[in-house]
Amino acid sequence: MKLLRDFIQIEPIEIKDTTESGIILAKHEEQSHWVREVSSYSGKVLEIGKDVKEVKVGDTIYFLRWGIKHVGDIYLIHESDVLMIYE
Repeated sequence: MKLLRDFIQIEPIEIKDTTESGIILAKHEEQSHWVREVSSYSGKVLEIGKDVKEVKVGDTIYFLRWGIKHVGDIYLIHESDVLMIYE
């Protein structure tokens, strides 16, 4: 597969039930819904199109929720939908 223009293929980051130090995260319904929603805005960059200028393969990014396009197990966004790169 070859991405065109400013498309970025991402792997969504899944929410974890515990932190790295072993702290169990709350299971409160409202809080877990909010955490799940926020986590769906982030992902790891797998591949980029030829016009992508600021994002690199391997970056962890945060993006606009409505910008994602989902086809099967492939998730695509435009570079203009990227809000920030986590460093």
